[in-house]
Amino acid sequence: MNIEQYILFREKKYKILDVTQDFIIHPSVLSAESITKDSLQLSFAAGYHFVNQALYLDYMTVLNDSNTMIKDGYHNRPVYYTGAILIGSDLINDYDVKEETACFSYKNVYELILKQGFLEITADHSKSMLRIRKNLELGLRDLSKKRDLRCIEHFLEDIFLGEYSSNHSLKQKLKILRDMKKKYYSNNCFHEIQGF
Repeated sequence: MNIEQYILFREKKYKILDVTQDFIIHPSVLSAESITKDSLQLSFAAGYHFVNQALYLDYMTVLNDSNTMIKDGYHNRPVYYTGAILIGSDLINDYDVKEETACFSYKNVYELILKQGFLEITADHSKSMLRIRKNLELGLRDLSKKRDLRCIEHFLEDIFLGEYSSNHSLKQKLKILRDMKKKYYSNNCFHEIQGF
């Protein structure tokens, strides 16, 4: 599954690095079809923006296995996400941790805390990311050493407001999506239902 998500924040485009739930929103939530374990395998790209502190879906494009667009839709829709979103911009150095680009690879890193789709707290972690990079550059930390990696992970856990361990089981992920779908449709969040 390939998910590329971006957010426009303070008139700048940021890559979404992590979220406290598994998804901010998922294509299967927007679909009239039932949510199944196959739904979780959808690859998609999504963009978001804020209007008066409210989060909106800019676009969502669903891709097939060969990354060919199969559906493009749901522009400018409110998103009722509750949780934390970690965003970054200006990739400085691609520090690879567990086969992913680490958050401290980015110059600008913010954490956005939302409740029911409204931005409540913004935390700037850019200086903390600089501190990690400096320690790596000076040889005070080494990503190939488990002890140093654990030290960095503990430091990140201490500074972040949200908990970013996405270790939900398949059953939990399906429940999250089904609950999300109920919330969206019970609140009449979407004027029409279009299937993906």
